[in-house]
Amino acid sequence: MSIPVIAFLLLQSLLATVSAQPPNLTMALDGTCDYHSITEVVRAIPNNSLNLFRIYIKAGVYNENVVIAAEKGNVILSGDEMYKTVIISTRSQKITGHGIGDSAALSK
Repeated sequence: MSIPVIAFLLLQSLLATVSAQPPNLTMALDGTCDYHSITEVVRAIPNNSLNLFRIYIKAGVYNENVVIAAEKGNVILSGDEMYKTVIISTRSQKITGHGIGDSAALSK
């Protein structure tokens, strides 16, 4: 097997393992959870943790600019599905100078 194939299989295995683990925190817009915004739940993440911290975001359209500071490392955000859990940001290259490196996507 080639190195790219082995790397792909290892990444696929890691993602499957992480997806199977229950989230540390869950949040929703509808009031069914303790947190109602992504920014609020990110603040609850312990600083400088060496452990992986998974946040599950229930379906909804979230209109916020999410910033995860460096001291909040090892964070995974996951949602219901690509078209059910949506984050809309007002940042754009033309308006604020933020580029594609300042954005992220959610996975199931």
